[in-house]
Amino acid sequence: MKTFQECKEEIAKKYDYPFWSYFEQAKYYETESYEQEAAELFAEQNRNAVFTEYQKFREGFEKWHVRGLPFHIAFHVISKPDFGLVHDHLTDIRIMILQGSYWERVYTVNEDMSWSYEDFHRKAGEVRDIKATCIHEILSLPDGPCYTQIMPGPIVHEWGFWNFDARKATFTKFEP
Repeated sequence: MKTFQECKEEIAKKYDYPFWSYFEQAKYYETESYEQEAAELFAEQNRNAVFTEYQKFREGFEKWHVRGLPFHIAFHVISKPDFGLVHDHLTDIRIMILQGSYWERVYTVNEDMSWSYEDFHRKAGEVRDIKATCIHEILSLPDGPCYTQIMPGPIVHEWGFWNFDARKATFTKFEP
């Protein structure tokens, strides 16, 4: 059985919001499921609290979602290119590049599934709107890791990955 201090330190490392005080209050450290029970207690008593949720989407791409605001906001750290993971998104997105830059390839797919692309250098300070249907990939990070802030809109369509061969483009729906 872990000590209270060990449990508290483990909770503090994993979460950006201070629900360990609920964990202490309820003395859940005496059970094996202390972490889940403390998180549930925190959520129940702080439905309107602002907190962050960490997500590692892939190697080189991390997200921090800010929850509990009247709108959704997330921060990204991109430290590696997409390596051919050409994709679109669930939602329209407003993005601000906070630090760093990246080269992005944006694809256009025609009705007959023929395609073309254009490359753009996206730089710190840029703010732009990206449609959910924008098909793109990050090619390189010339200034090292890139930090962005996004504000996604409502879900528009099912997102996924695109493959391009010499003749046509094909789409594969994302399956978690």
